Amino acid sequence: MPVSFPNRYGAVLRSSASPAKLSHGFGAGMGRLQPMTYDHSHGDLELNFVYSGSTRYALGGQEFEVPEGTLCAFWAAIPHRVVALAPGTRFMWLNVPLTVLLRWNPDAAFMGRVLAGELIIDSVKNSWDTDLTRRWLRDLGAVESDLIRTVEIEVEARIRRLALQSLACEGEQGFRVQVAAMTAYLVAHFREAISAADVANAAGLNRHYAMRLFKRGSGLSIWQYLLRLRVSHAQQMLLTTDVPLVAVGLDSGFASLSRFYDTFTRECKMAPAEYRRRAGSSKLQAVET
Repeated sequence: MPVSFPNRYGAVLRSSASPAKLSHGFGAGMGRLQPMTYDHSHGDLELNFVYSGSTRYALGGQEFEVPEGTLCAFWAAIPHRVVALAPGTRFMWLNVPLTVLLRWNPDAAFMGRVLAGELIIDSVKNSWDTDLTRRWLRDLGAVESDLIRTVEIEVEARIRRLALQSLACEGEQGFRVQVAAMTAYLVAHFREAISAADVANAAGLNRHYAMRLFKRGSGLSIWQYLLRLRVSHAQQMLLTTDVPLVAVGLDSGFASLSRFYDTFTRECKMAPAEYRRRAGSSKLQAVET
């Protein structure tokens, strides 16, 4: 059955008239009808739902296919773009700013996977997602505070369901149980000085085998995953605190300011100080939200 869209040509539906400079704000819209020619990034958790066709995303150096009737989520601060669309593809997006996400306090293991660059795809195609996401588009387009608050509650609940489903799937896929154990260790200890052997021990594995298994399961090396977690933590601190840069780097697990500066600049395409400057009124918005 054809789907009727309230926002046919991809106009942005916002819930805020003045989103933070490094965030698109809490809002939703219809996706572009053609592939993107360049990567982009913004400090939000992004949800996408594919109504028809399929989309292929490039995210952090990897590519992911999202089929029709599927909801997915990813950390949009990692450079990403739509690289291919099947004929007739229609999909929507919704952004949740970091400040809102932190207030919701979602599952730590789920957030660790997201912040490290995984694209989380719901393995269960829920028929009600079509109507739910259409309602989000319509209600956010109305720009009424009660409707916006209702959408926030529904989005939070949907993210929690996605987290539960994705974690349940982890436990059903053999070797992924061991990958999940290593991931959980990294999420809990990324701010510390840890080694590949420490991560392997968390899953009861030999270091070399653990490194191969982790790469197979996540698409990233243990070191790449660790750096993603540290950079994402630094982004959070830069957006939500005024602590000195050296404290941000050390609290994020970097051994020195120079290592923090080089890694952050390489991953985010700008220096930490510039990232904080461009964040502008993020903390004020968090209070107003």
